[in-house]
Amino acid sequence: MRKTPREWLLEIATALENWHTVRRESAEMKMVITPSGVVEYIIRTQVPTEDREAIRDALPVWLPADFPEAAWRTRKVATTLPR
Repeated sequence: MRKTPREWLLEIATALENWHTVRRESAEMKMVITPSGVVEYIIRTQVPTEDREAIRDALPVWLPADFPEAAWRTRKVATTLPR
C-alpha cells in the first residue's frame, strides 16, 4: 500500500528532527545540512516519482533553517491533510 502525502510529511518531519543523529552513509548525505536540503534529499531518494509533486505541493511554503521548527511546521501541515 502506498503512503499518503500525510504519511510522507510525518516521516519527513521525523527525519528533520533526527537528522543530526542520522548516520551519513554516502557523500551526498554528508552534504545535506539544511532542512530544505533534507526534505529534497528524502523526496528525491525515497518518495516514488509519481508522488513527489504532491509531497512538494503539501510542504510548508517556507522551511526555516532551524531543524526542530521545520519539523514542527511540516507536522502542522500534515495534520491538515486527509489520512
